[in-house]
Amino acid sequence: MGEAAAHRDYNRCIGFIAAIATRIHTLSDTARMIGLIVAIAMLFFSGYIYVTTADWVALVFILGSLGYIALFWSTSTKGNP
Repeated sequence: MGEAAAHRDYNRCIGFIAAIATRIHTLSDTARMIGLIVAIAMLFFSGYIYVTTADWVALVFILGSLGYIALFWSTSTKGNP
């Protein structure tokens, strides 16, 4: 992959992340709290599965859950724009 293609892919990725953040900022506080609760439940469940089975997929879900928790937490403490 050339440098220009890599730069274009990087810009697409950043644009996608910005679009998600914008959509989450437009959610109501109730929807953000529901997302936060579901992400925390997913974290605990994935942690339980990882501890009992040592499955690497559960570890990936733990990391994903942490990302969603950070995203919903950061937007829920700022309030609506």
